[in-house]
Amino acid sequence: MKYIQSKYETSRLFFYQVMISDADDMFNGYSNSYNATRYLNLERHGNIKDTISYVKWCINSAANRTGFLYSLRSKETNEYIGNVSIKVDIPKAEGRYTICEKFQNKGYATEAAKFMVDELLQFNEIYRIYATYHLDNKSSERVMNKIGLTYEATMRNWNYYQQCHEKAGSVLLYSKLK
Repeated sequence: MKYIQSKYETSRLFFYQVMISDADDMFNGYSNSYNATRYLNLERHGNIKDTISYVKWCINSAANRTGFLYSLRSKETNEYIGNVSIKVDIPKAEGRYTICEKFQNKGYATEAAKFMVDELLQFNEIYRIYATYHLDNKSSERVMNKIGLTYEATMRNWNYYQQCHEKAGSVLLYSKLK
């Protein structure tokens, strides 16, 4: 049986499971930014304590082997780029990513998400990789298409999007199957 690793790398990125020491970079990079979080179904962090609590929750999820949040750093500069996460619920896995505003539209989301999709499909127990995104998030639509996921459905009243003032916002569901 293949196991989810704590570290990965691509041509431009280092991935490693999030640590408390990433909280400052995460908070300053995206978690308190309206533009970087507007399509997330998580509340924007009002202070660094919110981000530290979130990181602790993610570390606990990894210890329970149910969810994994990876920090993304530039191999060239070691700058914090954002994160990619996976939630495993055999026989499927859900992927997500968040990229800091200053690094958006530079191919990092595509690079990280493509790598994780390819990695997860190597697991014997996983037959379906899926991701959802808010209807208005055209950047994520482009990423889904670039990484080989296929549109499957529009899920109405699916997620709470505080930043979009939606109590039950609709999402598009994309997937890749074995």
